[in-house]
Amino acid sequence: MPVALGLISMILMLKFFGASENTDAYFGAIAIILSMNMVIMMLVDQFLHFYNEIKSNSEEEAKIFFGATFTMSLFAGFVFLIVNVVLSTHLVGLFFSGFDEN
Repeated sequence: MPVALGLISMILMLKFFGASENTDAYFGAIAIILSMNMVIMMLVDQFLHFYNEIKSNSEEEAKIFFGATFTMSLFAGFVFLIVNVVLSTHLVGLFFSGFDEN
């Protein structure tokens, strides 16, 4: 069902907007967001693996690990936000080097 809805969404978007610069910009933004999301999901998968391993040994160590990971995640998220805001032009250039700046 989600695949069918995604297909319908893409068909409607292309019908109304066509092959234009706005459509390219939209798909470009989606590609950047999905790439970042994949990195985050990879880190979440690793966290779950290590957390369950630690939790099977000691409940107290699992709580400490969770707290430390949560704190590091907040700090890393803040740094990631600042880097993305400051280097957004370079990030777009990294993904779409063949396009005009406008």
